[in-house]
Amino acid sequence: MARAGLLLLLALLAGGLVPAEALAGSPARRELRRRPLQVTDATSTTVPEVHVAAGVPTTLAFRVPIKPDAVLVADTAGVFPERTRATTTSVLLTPRVDLPASAVATLTVTLADGTILPFLLTSVPGEADLQVDVEVALQARQAPESAGALASVVSQLQQKLDECSSMAGTAGVQKIAALVAQQDLEKPQAFQRYDIHRLTRQSQLLVEAKQAYRLFGVTYLVLTIQNRSASKAWVFDRAEVSIRGDSATEDLKVSAAVAEMVALQPDETERLVVAFPTPNQSATHRFVISLHEKDGSRHVRLDDVAL
Repeated sequence: MARAGLLLLLALLAGGLVPAEALAGSPARRELRRRPLQVTDATSTTVPEVHVAAGVPTTLAFRVPIKPDAVLVADTAGVFPERTRATTTSVLLTPRVDLPASAVATLTVTLADGTILPFLLTSVPGEADLQVDVEVALQARQAPESAGALASVVSQLQQKLDECSSMAGTAGVQKIAALVAQQDLEKPQAFQRYDIHRLTRQSQLLVEAKQAYRLFGVTYLVLTIQNRSASKAWVFDRAEVSIRGDSATEDLKVSAAVAEMVALQPDETERLVVAFPTPNQSATHRFVISLHEKDGSRHVRLDDVAL
């Protein structure tokens, strides 16, 4: 029976049905709650909190229609999936791990009429929201382009963002230390850094692959992006990476993609780091890097990159 139980647990982990974090210790039990949340003119200047927890599916249910393609999750810890599941009346949030106390995470939901609703995502001991029933009772709604619609969000989150930025270096060191601690000390590790010279000019952008690092089975590709548009800023959305062999192309999972600037203004240049698991490859393999613009069509494709 013990062997059968172990096999069942391994199968559940492989299928993603049991969070791996559940095996890392004995976290305190949380009370799963369903609660109402009313957004009114009186509360529109505050940012309501939603309590999330590792592996717990938190649903925000709206009584008015929303725009599923305009739902945005931003978190400095990267604990949420790249794609947020949303319908015309609900948003589903399932973080892989609890949000660290030093992290800042926000959810922005746009209603069908253009009203923007911000939420602050946090993890607290003892409880988590299983469902939040959101009722919108606003008499005066502001359009997305209105500065007033976002002013309260900026003022309330600015302090948290400043605190997070001041701790970014320390947090990065801690993450690297945790990564080192997970390695097999008896297994040889590759530490590589080398220069690359591959560039392309597309969509009024000049993109060049400059350097690559390989560390603990992960490749970090450093690119520079110059915005050659005379008037239009460029905002990075996501990166896609694939590797081409002699007879097949394989898509690689992008572990992280970090842009230096929130918005790349005309005539400015920024660095972008794309991280992905280092695949098995031969000298004939070449990489394809695709960069997508957020809410735009100025996408870039960098072919035949040798790493």
